[in-house]
Amino acid sequence: MCPFSRGPGARTLAEQILRQPHPMETLFTILKELQPGMRRWFAKSAYADIAGRHFTGVTIADTLWADIYLPGDILVFSTRTPSIGDVIEYGLRIERDEYETLFGLVTALDFRNGIVSVVDLYEKNWEMNISPRHVIAVLDRVITFGTEEWERMVDFFSIDVSRQELIHQTRMNIECLETIERFYNKEENLNKLKRRLEAIEAKPERRRTGRHQECRERSTSGNTTGRF
Repeated sequence: MCPFSRGPGARTLAEQILRQPHPMETLFTILKELQPGMRRWFAKSAYADIAGRHFTGVTIADTLWADIYLPGDILVFSTRTPSIGDVIEYGLRIERDEYETLFGLVTALDFRNGIVSVVDLYEKNWEMNISPRHVIAVLDRVITFGTEEWERMVDFFSIDVSRQELIHQTRMNIECLETIERFYNKEENLNKLKRRLEAIEAKPERRRTGRHQECRERSTSGNTTGRF
């Protein structure tokens, strides 16, 4: 999962950064000069690499990815080795100085030659080969917003997400999608976003409680409390 090859050039660059009077400041200055998509790719890949090969993490989606997830869904990622049929997040250089993190469906694996074949899940109209180094994580599960399992996951992982922020993010997704001329199943996905917005707006704000108070309330009333 390392974003850079561990060759002499990478070691030389690392040594130059470490020799600076303030290496952390130097590193952050370098990162700020990178294209935003490449920064996201670097941060996700570096975090997975530090956390270990089999690290699993959860996050709340703040955007739409057609046929995969909507704002508010819980995404469960793993840094395990991908298998055929997995949905993976990967980094890709799409222009000379432009990088992006994308999702693809793994259709073939050839680790001996360093090839992962993926079908694009944005427009779903092209297939390509990428290097295993470009794989950031495997999307193991998507837990739909508002379901009982979603409620349990929010409590178990103490996921802190603002209801008002989710409403704002979903509205921004709707406004953005309305301006895009070509998008996979645009009208269907717009309707999905609008239904999701209604569901988020209808959901009451979850009360913030301390852990001990939360346990007492669960034992006496059976209500689920936590952070949302």
